[in-house]
Amino acid sequence: MKKFTFITAIALLTLVSCVQPTNKRADYNSSTGNGWGGSGGSDNGWNNGGTDWGDDSGSGDNGNNEDTTPGDGYGDGNEGGVADGGQTQDFYTIEGITLHGNSRVNGSNAWWSSTSLGDGQLILYTDSRLNIRVRPRQAPAQGTMDSYGVKCHYNPQPYEKLKIKLCIRSESGTCSYRTVTFGDIATDKVSKVKEFSGSYIPNTAGPVVIDVLDVQWDWSCQYYLNQGYSSDDPAIAGYCQMSSVWQNDCVSFDLQFSTDYTKDFPPSAPRM
Repeated sequence: MKKFTFITAIALLTLVSCVQPTNKRADYNSSTGNGWGGSGGSDNGWNNGGTDWGDDSGSGDNGNNEDTTPGDGYGDGNEGGVADGGQTQDFYTIEGITLHGNSRVNGSNAWWSSTSLGDGQLILYTDSRLNIRVRPRQAPAQGTMDSYGVKCHYNPQPYEKLKIKLCIRSESGTCSYRTVTFGDIATDKVSKVKEFSGSYIPNTAGPVVIDVLDVQWDWSCQYYLNQGYSSDDPAIAGYCQMSSVWQNDCVSFDLQFSTDYTKDFPPSAPRM
């Protein structure tokens, strides 16, 4: 399958490793500040400055969001697309979106936006179809540059699954109700496909914008299990099974999507 790579991870010189993260370092990611609707706190990733992304309550995903059934994933995502209107271009893959736990688009609470693609954003022109899925990747190597040009200084953490929340909007609009959560998806496997169509496609003369609103991993939970805690221990409430990525650590994933002008995902790719 032909792929269009807009963001690549660049391997640099290996630096001296930092010590294993401590509980203090992970405190940022407690259930009251994990960006997924915790019970309070001042760093919930939704309403503290920048653009309002359509979740004023602080209660996490609103009623219009959908979740994949938690599982290991649904194939490697390397299958070819299917033309339903004479299209010759395969569905697109934006590879290697690499982010720190504290990565944010300037002036907003989004972690990443397709507006960063520049002219590449033009591939998101569509009128009636925008089908999307995600593919978590293994943690980037120490020294990799993230999608903002910031170096991943620490040894990669061995997470096995990611949970990714995104939205689609017009260039001047907010996310409102066009949001979706994919999770919990194993690394190097794809999620189910979320199909946006009809009124769910933003009414815009320009390309649709995809924003990544938040990312969670399973490593915080596994880290504490490795220390002898049990997953139901109140001392680690909010970390299992999924919780926010530690601020100074990096994760990586791909976005795949089809439009009016590309082949669609094959029928064998499960839908939500």
